[in-house]
Amino acid sequence: MWPRVADYREAQKFRWLIALIAALPWCIASIVCRACVDEAGVAQMLQAPVGQFNQPLPAMLDLAICAAVGAHLWPVPSLAILLFFAALTGLASYFFRPPGLSIPQQNRAVAMSFYTCAPLAVMFIPCALLCAALLMAYWEHTVHRTEFQIFVLLMISGAGGLIGVLFFHWFSALHLLKAATHCSNTRVTVAAILLPVLCLCLAFLCLVVFPVLCGYVALFYYSHVL
Repeated sequence: MWPRVADYREAQKFRWLIALIAALPWCIASIVCRACVDEAGVAQMLQAPVGQFNQPLPAMLDLAICAAVGAHLWPVPSLAILLFFAALTGLASYFFRPPGLSIPQQNRAVAMSFYTCAPLAVMFIPCALLCAALLMAYWEHTVHRTEFQIFVLLMISGAGGLIGVLFFHWFSALHLLKAATHCSNTRVTVAAILLPVLCLCLAFLCLVVFPVLCGYVALFYYSHVL
């Protein structure tokens, strides 16, 4: 049930709380993955192309090296995940300002839009299932038939749960958009199409571009300052 009276500050607090709850398990998973990385192996991977080419590296290889360096920095993956969920929880609010509403009504609708991120609070469930599957693969517990079946079941359940959480977040935004703003079906249809597209754009910017930029800055610093 949606709140009858939407206070903007309380809605913002709720939004940030959900963003932290949703991001926390993925941040923990990223830290665990980072701790499992072989330091020597990463160093060899990053140094290998330098000695193999006597000319500038291809652009895609440059980007791959920057991404690897950025992902290798301890705080970068967690910051990227936090940025993604912080942006995702407020994404729907941009559709809650139809021109037919007064400014106070638009502000109340935007405040209510922050509550549509509530389904993200159970993001830890698919994260736990996927992490369990990845740990089974990392420890090579997928050789036997029963172990492999458990691995596949965990992967399917985790992926399905992740899609389900994002679907309910998307559906909640559309349902409340229609109920809170009484907008046209055209606006709801546009939101239904653009929300997944914008979500993918946010994922690319936060989870790919941001680590690449951090890796580039780190490489520039280590090559010119140290």
